[in-house]
Amino acid sequence: MRRSAGVKPLITWLKHPRRRRLLKKLKSLWRHPRLQLLIEKTRRWLKRDKTQRTIRRTRRFLGSEFFRAVVVVVATCCIAVWISEERSQTPKELATVLFNNAEPIAIAAAAVVFILEIPDRQKRDHYEAWQVINSALGQTGSGGRIQALEDLAHDGVDLEGVAVPEADLSGINLSMGRLERANFKGAQLDDANLREAYLLGANLMGAYLLGADLQSANLWRAKLTEAQLNKANLQGADLLEANLQRANLANANLAGVNLFKANLAGANLVNANLKGANLWRADLTGAQLDNASLQGANLWDADLQEATGVTARQLIAANLCQTRLPEHIAINANRNCP
Repeated sequence: MRRSAGVKPLITWLKHPRRRRLLKKLKSLWRHPRLQLLIEKTRRWLKRDKTQRTIRRTRRFLGSEFFRAVVVVVATCCIAVWISEERSQTPKELATVLFNNAEPIAIAAAAVVFILEIPDRQKRDHYEAWQVINSALGQTGSGGRIQALEDLAHDGVDLEGVAVPEADLSGINLSMGRLERANFKGAQLDDANLREAYLLGANLMGAYLLGADLQSANLWRAKLTEAQLNKANLQGADLLEANLQRANLANANLAGVNLFKANLAGANLVNANLKGANLWRADLTGAQLDNASLQGANLWDADLQEATGVTARQLIAANLCQTRLPEHIAINANRNCP
């Protein structure tokens, strides 16, 4: 009775002409093709999203260490049963075989899991190494950065843009390291091994590289202003358009170095070995060339007008063409022009 008493007023209310028209409009709106299409698209999206979530969870589980360990243990047990001389036909016999071989199964499974986890451990080590490098930023000491950088370089990690200004990295081994645009400004790199390192655009302004090994290193457009490169070995290095203003290259080995368009204004090249070096269009304004070896060096279009310590004897075996020489040297500056 209570329900009928409550329903009757509602029916009376709905029978009103205005309510009927409203209900018809709502009904027609609900059956509108665009709304039905939107509802269908929403249903499909929810269904697809649910499927994608299930796929993601499945992938996460299959890639987990737990699943990996379970698979390894099961596979090891199967191998143990297969190579076992005992025939196991019942579950009890199978359990006996596994129990008797429990120790070798555990050792084999542990070894396989250890091998499979090498990439994950390597990732953790790389993350910790980067933490050491970044946390020591601004410190003048090593701060553990030598070992961290060496480990990353040894694993082939790209060290592009790494910043270690004014750090003490003496004796560091970064041979063949990828150090494009790295910041070594004012860093201590004495006796460092940077052989075949990729240092394109690197900042080595004021860095100390005494006795450093830079053989065959790529130093394109590197900033080496006022860098200390005494007795450094740069044989075969590529210093195209590098900035070596006021750099100290005394007693350095620059044999076969590419110094095309390099800026060597005010550089100290006393006793430097420049045999076979390419100094085409290089700026040697104010450079000190006392006792420097220029045998076979390419000095085409190079500027030596204000260079000091250079003599005609040094230029006897050098290649000259449109070379701007000091006034006191009476040599044909175009003798090697084609």
